Amino acid sequence: MMKNILKAGLGFILVSVLVGCDNSPSESSQVPQNLIQSANHSVIQIETNHGSIWIELFDDLTPKTVDNFIQYVEEDFYNNTVIHQVFPNFIIQGGSFDTQLLAKTSHETIINEAAAAPKHKRGTIAMMRGNHPDSATSEFFINLKDNELFDIKNGYAVFGQVIKGMEVLDKISTIKTCAQDPFYDDVPCESVIIKNIVEMS
Repeated sequence: MMKNILKAGLGFILVSVLVGCDNSPSESSQVPQNLIQSANHSVIQIETNHGSIWIELFDDLTPKTVDNFIQYVEEDFYNNTVIHQVFPNFIIQGGSFDTQLLAKTSHETIINEAAAAPKHKRGTIAMMRGNHPDSATSEFFINLKDNELFDIKNGYAVFGQVIKGMEVLDKISTIKTCAQDPFYDDVPCESVIIKNIVEMS
């Protein structure tokens, strides 16, 4: 279903363009403060079975989106979920399926804050949504390159950026993918597991 949502979303964008576990961080997980742009920004750590990624969240620019994401983090919602779709040199996508590719039950949808958000540059994280602008819940994607096609009115709200661990994402992007129901051929053949996501600050 989410494959269809992504395809529908991309179709919406292209048309618009044409028309107009243990959750406590270890000592080695600490992020140097000089990497963080603002003391008012939260930082989260995504621990996967391929390594860890640290992301600075834009609390000031997209507060509702960040609050929504942090709520899922605090509830351990993302623990033992998977990166369920990998599109090399484009995006990786996760945040809604467990290790059996069963959809998890999410909270209500949130208001789209894309208008106030930064552009979709390499390493930014954004909310995935359906055809309606205000339909995002728990699912997110991380840009593997600059994706200007997402930078449109009522697009996909960027709410953070990778500050450490981009090499982990690049490694994940090279993993062989297979067709697995209910998706096509872009599911990692060997599961890329999000062990946990924790808030660092």
